[in-house]
Amino acid sequence: MNKLSLLALLILFMPPHFAARSEPENYSRSGHIGHYLYYVISAPMETKVGEETRIRMEVWASYDIVLTYYKIRIYGAGTAYEESSDKNTSLPQGAGIPSTITIRPSAEGMVYLEVKAEYDLSMGSQHQQGYGDATIPLAYARTQTFDELMAQNQELSQKYYNYTELEEQYLELRMEFEDIQARLENLTKSYENIEAAYRQLQDDNNAIRENYYSVLSQLEAQRKIVTTYEYVALASATAAVVMLLAVVVTRKRTKKPQASSERRKT
Repeated sequence: MNKLSLLALLILFMPPHFAARSEPENYSRSGHIGHYLYYVISAPMETKVGEETRIRMEVWASYDIVLTYYKIRIYGAGTAYEESSDKNTSLPQGAGIPSTITIRPSAEGMVYLEVKAEYDLSMGSQHQQGYGDATIPLAYARTQTFDELMAQNQELSQKYYNYTELEEQYLELRMEFEDIQARLENLTKSYENIEAAYRQLQDDNNAIRENYYSVLSQLEAQRKIVTTYEYVALASATAAVVMLLAVVVTRKRTKKPQASSERRKT
């Protein structure tokens, strides 16, 4: 195996970040397109339906090549994007082609990125042609994203903690309510007892009043009887006095003629 073939094999199996010295950091995913091209994609794992999402993609060469055909297509979840080029573009080892793409999903589902490339390369006196393609699940479009669900979950958790606090307050208020309810029942029973006693007093008062009016009627009747007796007694006494006076007067009248006759006799 000559040195050129050994170098090609080393470049082929080297990790992309070693072959591409100018590769940007913090890209979300990467992979190969054939033997001497690889891609690096910076895109969110999730996107929201109806909102724009920016995707940055770069295709890098791990060997000196001439890119003869290049195509990018994005589809799925209501997206439709495509760009292609058939110009011969020299890509030295470590060089790349950047692309910034903006998509706006209109439905839920997976968004896919498809990339195809054809290229020429020379290894010593040998001229070769290469081809590669890849289809990558790019992002999942949702009407409600994971971050939004997490925010809702946090809000619900906060509400749950508030609910727990409210539940404790509810239990305390319920205990107070039950205590007040027990007191109210005792007061109700006391009120019923007092009401029964009051009704009994009313009945007793009515009975006493009836007895009072009955006794008053009896007293009035007796007073009338006594008054009648007094009148009769007074009348009887008056009659007796009159009769007595009449007797006295009669006696006096009887004595006067007798005295006159005696005087005449003497």
